[in-house]
Amino acid sequence: MKTLRDFELFLHTADSGSLSAAARRLDITPAAASVALKRLEAEVGVPLFLRSTRSVRLTDEGRVFLEHCRQAMQLLADGRQAALTGSAALRGVLQISLPSDLGRNLLLPWLDEFHALHPQLTLRLLFS
Repeated sequence: MKTLRDFELFLHTADSGSLSAAARRLDITPAAASVALKRLEAEVGVPLFLRSTRSVRLTDEGRVFLEHCRQAMQLLADGRQAALTGSAALRGVLQISLPSDLGRNLLLPWLDEFHALHPQLTLRLLFS
C-alpha cells in the first residue's frame, strides 16, 4: 500500500459514494483518485467498489475492509494523540524558593500529588 492517503481516500469514497467528492476533499484529481483506489484494491486482492459512471458502491468485501480500515485509522489517531500528550508533559527542573512556614504549611501537602502528575519534573525546593 502506497500511503495512508490511500486509506483516507477509501474512507472518504465509501462515506460519500463518490470518487469525485472524495478526490475534491483530499485535493487530488479524480484520475489520481481512481489510480489510488485501483492500487489499493490490487494490494488487498479484492474489488472494494462496484463502479458506475455516476457513483461507487462498496462490495461485500469492501464493507468488511471498511470496518477494519476505520479501526486502523482510529488507532493511528489515538496513537498520534497519545504521542502529543506525552510530548506536552512537563520536564526539566522547577526551582521554588519560599519562606519555610509557607513551604511547610502550603507546599508540602500538595507536593506528592504534583509529583505524581509530573514524574519527569525535578523539583528543587529552597526554604528560607
